Amino acid sequence: MATYLTRPASNSEGITAELERLSIIGIQRINNRDWSYSSPEAQELLTPEQWQSRFDNQVELLTWQQQNDVWQQLVEELHPHCHFEITSVSSTIREKENLAIVWIQTTVTGIENVHIPGLSELSWRLEDGKWWFFYHVGIRGFLG
Repeated sequence: MATYLTRPASNSEGITAELERLSIIGIQRINNRDWSYSSPEAQELLTPEQWQSRFDNQVELLTWQQQNDVWQQLVEELHPHCHFEITSVSSTIREKENLAIVWIQTTVTGIENVHIPGLSELSWRLEDGKWWFFYHVGIRGFLG
């Protein structure tokens, strides 16, 4: 995942649609193995210094660069057939607090016959008229 800077839409539905669209770009980038952010969609990504990420199997918070290094190693070196299928996207906007959360459910395949669900929670903050993706939590699901 990365940080996205976008123009705020004028209504809640527009904001929701734009944040959900931007939120899936990180997953698409992993699926496309776009580690250099060369796709037009990935060009929308910006990275603030305070961006953080947490995964259920890692104790410490990760920076943007650390998370990208982990994904590249995981996919390129350990599981080259790994693929994330997005199964659901939902969100909530708390306009009075200038916050939004987008949840993305996925199914992960291509890892040695593993078929496992996952959940990503992306937190957004409205600052100076722009929506910033500032925090990510990734959680693996449980098998049957």
